[in-house]
Amino acid sequence: MDPLQTLADWIEEARAKGAAEPDAMALGTATRDGIPSVRIVLCRGVDERGVRFFTNYESRKGLELADNPRAAATFFWPELAPGARRGCGRAVFRR
Repeated sequence: MDPLQTLADWIEEARAKGAAEPDAMALGTATRDGIPSVRIVLCRGVDERGVRFFTNYESRKGLELADNPRAAATFFWPELAPGARRGCGRAVFRR
């Protein structure tokens, strides 16, 4: 079973069940020194490359990802039993 496909399926199920923000996820990043930061962002897609979201490269999140490209994301849908956590991702920058 492909965990990314499972996540994509769960997002679609959350959307079908009327979740208020099925694409919302808590994104955790950290500075090079390991100081964590979490914020809510919108998932813009899931495919074989991973979970995709948009960011301003000059924001705190963008700067942290440029300096330390590891991140973790958590989705929560009260309408569904499962939540989903995707950790140890790597940022891929495109301009």
